[in-house]
Formats: sequence, structure tokens, C-alpha cells
Amino acid sequence: MISVSEAVAGATARIISVSVSLIRRNVMFSHCFTGSVSTLTVVFALAIPGGVSADVVFMEDFESADTSGGNATMAQITVTGGYNAPNIIGNFATNLPQSSNFIFLDTDFFFTDDVPSPVSTEVLYTPDPAVVALPGYSYTLMFEAAGNFGAPGPLTYALLVDGVEVATNTVDLNVGPVVPISFSGASGAIAISLVGEATAGGYGQIQIDNITIDEVAVPEPAGFVLLASGLALVRRRRS
Repeated sequence: MISVSEAVAGATARIISVSVSLIRRNVMFSHCFTGSVSTLTVVFALAIPGGVSADVVFMEDFESADTSGGNATMAQITVTGGYNAPNIIGNFATNLPQSSNFIFLDTDFFFTDDVPSPVSTEVLYTPDPAVVALPGYSYTLMFEAAGNFGAPGPLTYALLVDGVEVATNTVDLNVGPVVPISFSGASGAIAISLVGEATAGGYGQIQIDNITIDEVAVPEPAGFVLLASGLALVRRRRS
């Protein structure tokens, strides 16, 4: 198991690597121009790291879970409530594209003395090894989700950093698909919360697969100051 400190060290190494590659590329670009245009190009490239693609820092397709006996559990997953908890990984009929193993959030609607009582399922997924958010980066959560076995209720999903919610959204899978959620400016260990709610229509199931977290560098405020300084220098040279 990789500790949080080791994960931080690895992520810091990524920052250094990206920074060095940006500097090298920007220096190469500067040789393609002369005079004030060259100055503007270098300053702009340093201020806004264009062309830096997002890195996938976490991916889970649940294929490592042994579902030969039907359902399975995973150490990274904590389940609260639900119809079949803690058996949260399944490989049965699904509406998900190209999927075998997946999370299923079982929900139901029981009646006690003719009073409806919804049952929801909450899953907290804590990546192992840890995924650590760093300052200066934006993180985006995306996954596939589909309803099955009836009409599923709303799905609420969230990103947490050191146990504090930093981004969330609720979607009705009967109406539309999951949309990504993102955050930046927080640092610490990332976890994922998934909550499936019951509907008055009775039993339903929400199936989830192919969870990813992307990481991308965001421009530092100092970079925009540098850009403004470069533009001022160009204006002075022209006057």
C-alpha cells in the first residue's frame, strides 16, 4: 500500500516534470519569432500552459473484484443502507455499455403501517493507493451510470478532500446522463461519494462503472501578471 506521503511525493514529481517540459517548449517557441512578437509569445506561453492535456490519476472499472460467486465487496468501498449491502459489485444484467463488473446501488420503498419508507444506498469509495489533490491543479470526476430493474431515483455524487465535500451534483437518470464535477484549490486525499435514492414507484437500481479522476494544471495568478507585463513591454517598444 502506498502512503499519502508517498503519493504526495509522486504528485510533486509530476509538477516538476510538467514545469520543465513547459519551459523547454516555450523556449523552443521563442526561437521561431523575432522582436516584440517573440517577447509576447514567450510571456503568453509561460502565463497560460496551453496544450497541457489532463492526466488520468485514478481509474476504476471493478474488474479486479471476484464476482464468480455472483456479487462481491471491495476494501476501498464503505456501504451505508441499501437493499443488498455490503454486496456492492455485480456482473449480472446491465444497461451500461461494455460492462461486466460494476457498482450497484440497490434502493427500495418499504411500507410500515401504510407509511412509505424510502431506502437509499450510500457508497464511499476511498482510492488505494491514495489520490492526493495538490494546489495549482483542477480535478474532475466522471463515470458511467444507468438505471435498471425499475425506475431509479436520483443519484447524488460528490468529491471529498480529507472528508470535506468540495464538489457535488444530483442527476435523474430517467431524464439525463451524468455530468462531470470538478474542483480546484483544495489539497488532501480524494474520496468519492455515491448516493442512490429510492422512488415512490418501488424497487430500482443504479449501476455505476468506469470511474475516472482527471488532473490538469491551472494557470497561477502570477502567470497573468507576467502576461500583463509582457503586453506592456510590447506597447513600449512600439511607441
